[in-house]
Amino acid sequence: QRRHTVGGQLVYPTQDEGWTPSGELRAAVDGALREANSAGYAALSIDLGGAVVLAADEPGLTSLKAALPPVARGRTRFPLSLPGHSAFHTPLMAPMAAELEQTPPFAPPTSP
Repeated sequence: QRRHTVGGQLVYPTQDEGWTPSGELRAAVDGALREANSAGYAALSIDLGGAVVLAADEPGLTSLKAALPPVARGRTRFPLSLPGHSAFHTPLMAPMAAELEQTPPFAPPTSP
């Protein structure tokens, strides 16, 4: 997978510490995505309800990290980078998908 890593992902909360949806945090995400798309590419990868997973290319990730205000939840600090993750669920993964379509199909299992 390391050979095929494209950009990355990070997690950011969209609820306050009382588990209430935060318009302020959601607005921060929207603004950070706008800024990141002027520097590179960034998109919402997954909306988890109380947090979002954002995916981006390297310039987009750098911009997201700079634009999102730091938030702490217990010992966890956000934005939280997900090591080893690519920009899953975005068009940035199209080259990998195309390459996978060129691989031979798996052989069906056989019994001895």
